[in-house]
Amino acid sequence: MKLFFMFDSSASSYEIKNELSMVSSWPGIRSVQLLEKVSGEASRYCAEIDVADDQAELVRDRARGIEAQYAGYVYGFKELAYRSV
Repeated sequence: MKLFFMFDSSASSYEIKNELSMVSSWPGIRSVQLLEKVSGEASRYCAEIDVADDQAELVRDRARGIEAQYAGYVYGFKELAYRSV
């Protein structure tokens, strides 16, 4: 399953990548990638997380905890989930 967390932030992309590095050690995580908007009407950042289907809900809950922890730096948080067909 792919989880996408879109958000804006006052932190630098380096700082965000540093924080996302801990996510890669969570159970079920296959990969984590930070994308930065180039054009279009969207949030500045998107974290793409490839996770085992049976761990997706746990990852989503933990990500919401990170959002709350960094509420002063992260805003406009949105989440999408896609499963392979």
